[in-house]
Amino acid sequence: MKITYFYRNHKAGYSIKKVSDLYVNQMEDKEVFEMPSQYASIKSILRNMWYTFKHRNKRGINHITGDIHYCIIPLMFCKTVLTIHDACVYDNSKGLKKLIMKLFWFKIPLLLATRVVCISENTKKSIARFTNRKDVQVIYNAIDPNFNYSPIEFKKHCPNILLIGTSWNKNVERTMIALKNINCKVTIIGKLTMPQMKAIQECNISLTNLADLTDAEIIQEYNKADIISFCSEYEGFGMPIIEANATGRAVITSNLPPMTEIGGKAAYYVNPFNVDNIRQNIIKIINDDKTRNEHIVLGLENTKRFSLSNIVAQYKELYNSIV
Repeated sequence: MKITYFYRNHKAGYSIKKVSDLYVNQMEDKEVFEMPSQYASIKSILRNMWYTFKHRNKRGINHITGDIHYCIIPLMFCKTVLTIHDACVYDNSKGLKKLIMKLFWFKIPLLLATRVVCISENTKKSIARFTNRKDVQVIYNAIDPNFNYSPIEFKKHCPNILLIGTSWNKNVERTMIALKNINCKVTIIGKLTMPQMKAIQECNISLTNLADLTDAEIIQEYNKADIISFCSEYEGFGMPIIEANATGRAVITSNLPPMTEIGGKAAYYVNPFNVDNIRQNIIKIINDDKTRNEHIVLGLENTKRFSLSNIVAQYKELYNSIV
C-alpha cells in the first residue's frame, strides 16, 4: 500500500524533515509532498490545507510527519497517521493564538486522525490534555546510522566540550557560567545571540563557533569532542543525547523529561537552572575516568532502542494495522 507523506515547508525548520527522512526513505511505495507555505497565518493554513487535499491519497495512507497537524482536516475521509513532536509552540502562546492552536493543532487533529504517534512518552503525556484517546502510540526518532562509535583518548587536562544549538531553550548562558575557570575548549554549533556572546566573553571561554554545517560536518564535531553538553530547559526529544551515545562520548543533560527518558542510564543529569550543579557534574566527568567510561558503554547499549531498523519496523507495523 502506498504511503503519502506530508512535510511542513523546509523554511519553517529542518529538524522534523531530518528525523522523518530517515524512516520515510526506507519505505518502498511512497510519495512525499512539502507544504507550499512556512507561515501560520490563516491564508497560509488554508493554502496548505488545499495543497494537502489536492494531493491526498484516497486509497492508501496519508502521514502528517509533524507540526502541520491541521492538515489532517482535509484528509478526514482518508486513512491517516499524525506524528506529534511536542507542544512547545502551544505552551508558549497566549490569547487568541493559543486558542487557535489548541483547536487546529491538537483537539481537531487528534479527533480526526486514524492513528496518532508521539516521539516520546513525555510528548504523549503533554497531549493528554487535548484528547481522551487511549490508542496514542510512542515511536521514537531514529538515530542517523552515520553516527558511529569513534573512540578517542579523553583530553583530561583540556577537554573539548560540544554544545548543539543556540535557541532560547539550549541554556547556553548558564552553561558558559558553569564552565568559567574550567580549563577546556568549547565548540558551539549555531548562531550566537548578543546575550550569549556577552556571557562567553565575561567567562573568558575559549570558543569555536560554527554554523550552517552539513550533517557530515556535525558528525566530525562529535568525533572531535570529549564531552557533549545538552543542558536544555525544554526539548521535544533530545537527539544529541543518543548521538553522543552512538559516538562514544560522555553526555551531560537535564534531569527533565524527555531527556531522562531518552538518556536512560547513559547520561549525567543536572538541574539546568542550577549553575553549580552543571559545573559539579562537568568536573565529575573530567576527573572520574571509571564512571565516564561506564557511561560510554551504557550509551552504546542505549542507542539500540533508537536504531533505524527498529523504528522503521514499528512504523511498518503501524501502517499494516490500518490496512
